[in-house]
Amino acid sequence: MTDSITGELAIRYQDGEFRDAKTGAIIAYLDEDGILRSPDGAPAHGFELPFPTPAAAVSPTARVERNRELDAAWLQASIRDVQALAKRHDEFTTDEVWSVLSMPPREDRQIGGLMAACRARGFVEKTDATRPSVRPSCNRRPIRVWRSLLCDGTTPSQLF
Repeated sequence: MTDSITGELAIRYQDGEFRDAKTGAIIAYLDEDGILRSPDGAPAHGFELPFPTPAAAVSPTARVERNRELDAAWLQASIRDVQALAKRHDEFTTDEVWSVLSMPPREDRQIGGLMAACRARGFVEKTDATRPSVRPSCNRRPIRVWRSLLCDGTTPSQLF
């Protein structure tokens, strides 16, 4: 019998014996009289063996490392998206950033890190101004207005 999750054998039948595939312990055997018996020789009318508990296919450490790689790739692509936005608009919010991202972040909170990275590269600077967010998940809460340091000033400042 094979576990459909792990693909491992739960029971192995060989030479008239039913064995636990992992430990090799006899679970039952077929006696010469044709009766299925327990390891101590008592007649057995059946037996049960639970499937092994499946282990994670990917270790937590591997998952963290993969997320780190994906997040770094996302950040580089998203920095280019914000740079292009900053070249076209003298002011914008993260609502506009969300609208131009080529792919969404793995977690919404990564937008803060994206804006910090763009600020560190000299693309944008914080202002004291806020606007109500237009994103439904933000419930019109005030969000920061960012000033572009790359725009020539010929494009309207607000997309939304």
